[in-house]
Amino acid sequence: MNEWIDWFQRVLDVSIRLYFRQECDLSSVYDIPLPKAGPLWKALLPEQVDPTFDEWMVLMLALMPHLSPQMLDIFFVHNKNFDCPYTEFGGWKGLSHGGFLPTGETAVFLLAGDRVERRLEVVRLFREEHRFHMYHVVGLEGAGNGEPFLSGQLRISEDFLYRLSFEGEYKPDYNMGFLAKRISTALNWEDVVLSYYVREELEEINNWITGHRVILSDWGLSRFLKAGYRTLFYGPPGTGKTLCATLIGKKNGMDVYRIDLSMIVSKYIGETEKNLANVFDQAENRNWIPFSVFLFVRGISGLFYLLIIKLLPTPKYPSSSCSSSSSFWSIYSKCLSEGTNMHQGWEGLTLKFCLASSG
Repeated sequence: MNEWIDWFQRVLDVSIRLYFRQECDLSSVYDIPLPKAGPLWKALLPEQVDPTFDEWMVLMLALMPHLSPQMLDIFFVHNKNFDCPYTEFGGWKGLSHGGFLPTGETAVFLLAGDRVERRLEVVRLFREEHRFHMYHVVGLEGAGNGEPFLSGQLRISEDFLYRLSFEGEYKPDYNMGFLAKRISTALNWEDVVLSYYVREELEEINNWITGHRVILSDWGLSRFLKAGYRTLFYGPPGTGKTLCATLIGKKNGMDVYRIDLSMIVSKYIGETEKNLANVFDQAENRNWIPFSVFLFVRGISGLFYLLIIKLLPTPKYPSSSCSSSSSFWSIYSKCLSEGTNMHQGWEGLTLKFCLASSG
C-alpha cells in the first residue's frame, strides 16, 4: 500500500508543477510508471482487466482522505490574484473532517489540467456505464441541483474500503444511505408447514438459483428468458412469507435483505427510484436476495406497481404460493392497468427478487 501512496504523491507533485509551469523533470504524469498491483488489489477489483492509469489515479485520490489525508493539504493554497481558493482544484469541506476532501473536479485537474478535450475524457470515468459505477467502487455524490456534475463529492464505497481494510466481505447494515436490513433465521425447511403445491413452487426458486447458468447459457435460452428470478409471495400476516425468503437465502448461501419501503419512498422527484436502485444494484453485484413487504390495502403508489410489473413475469394461472384467490388477480390487474408505462430500467436485473404482500 505504501508503494501506491508514494506513487500518488508523485502524480500529485508532477500535476501541480506542470500546471503552474514550475520546474519539473517530467513532461506528463503519464511518464510515472504504475506500481505492480498485488493480489489484494486484484481481488478487490471485480474484472480481470487491469485498471488504466486514470482509473488508478481516481481510485487513489478517493482513498487519500482515509489513508493519508495530509497529502491533500496542498489544495488549500489560495489564488493570490483573487484571494480565494483555486476553483480548478475543486474540493469540499466535511462537517467534522478538517482536511481537503476531493470532488470530481479535483480528479479532472490532476489528469487533464486545463485541457478541455481531456476533461471530457476523464468525465467518462464517472458515468453509469463505467465499471466504477457498475461495481460500486467509487463515484460522485451530493452535487447540488443545477451545479456542475464534477462538483460532486468523490467518494470511495464503504464496501471497497471495508474489504481493503479488513480483507473480508462487507455486509452493510441499515442506514440512511442503505435502506435495507439483512434478515436471517435459525429455522430450517423442516420447521415450515406448507402444502405440497406451495413447497414445489418454492423449490422451483431454489432450482433456478442453482441452475440458472445452465438454463440460460448452456441451453441457450437467454434469448427467450429474462435474467434473474422475480416472485410474489401473497398471503395474510404470519403465513411465512418472510421466513420462506430467508430460508431460500439460507439454503443457497445468499444474504437476504429486507427493504424498508416506508423509508424508500420520497416526495422528491427521482429520489425514490434512486433509493431503490442503490439497494438493487448492490444486491445484483453481491448476489443478495432483496425482499420487500408491503400492505396493499394501505394504498400503494406507482412505485409498487413498478416492482410487480417489471419484476414479476405474467403468470399463466393463479399460483398457490401467491394465493389462488381473486384478490391476487385484482392486484395484478390493477398493476397492469396503472403501471404499464413505468420506468424500463428494471428489466435487465439478474438478481433474485422476492416481493410480498399482506392484504
